[in-house]
Amino acid sequence: MKILYFAHIDGAERLLNVEFDPKSLSVNFKYDEDKDPSHEEESGDVVPVSVSDSVKCTDKDQFDGFARALAKAMKSTSFSLQDPDQGLFANMDQDKLKLDEFGAGVPLEQLTCQIPSKVVPYIVRTKYAVKQFQNLIDDKVLDL
Repeated sequence: MKILYFAHIDGAERLLNVEFDPKSLSVNFKYDEDKDPSHEEESGDVVPVSVSDSVKCTDKDQFDGFARALAKAMKSTSFSLQDPDQGLFANMDQDKLKLDEFGAGVPLEQLTCQIPSKVVPYIVRTKYAVKQFQNLIDDKVLDL
């Protein structure tokens, strides 16, 4: 399953691709930030950024729990969810994201699978979000 999150903030176009690979129990993250072509006047100071990393969960229950917890936590960010049935930057209500291919997984408190630290600062940008991502991140990598 592939999920695209996007945001247009302060002249920057931010894209977060998340790919779940059930065969390898891996979750691949790719974050790209560049000048927003539709807001050129605001994007003068935007420096392009591209970061990729992945995490491998220890078992299917960790993988499924991580997928569900990540989808829930992403609601607390400035990212919108791309509607896969629409054109680029078509927003979909995050409550409508179908996670049917994932089991219940382990509860949040038992998660050991975490978002890779080099991706965390680009996803979790507020103190409020830190609370929502508890157990999904090592908050020591943040400077909030």
